[in-house]
Order: sequence, then structure tokens, then C-alpha cells
Amino acid sequence: MGDKNNTGRVKTGIDGFDELIEGGLTKNTVTLIS
Repeated sequence: MGDKNNTGRVKTGIDGFDELIEGGLTKNTVTLIS
């Protein structure tokens, strides 16, 4: 599972992936990567 930074968003460490998560795919993405 991705760690969350101090803003509370999931940090994947992958360029562009954090932005994708912020776009509203948080639940789906976390399920896939956890």
C-alpha cells in the first residue's frame, strides 16, 4: 500500500501516478497496489 504524505494523499513514488490518484482514482488505485 502507498504511504501517505503530510497532505494526506497517497504517495506512490511514480511520476504522474500521484496526479492520477488525485484525479479521483484513489480507491481503485489503492486496491490495485496494496
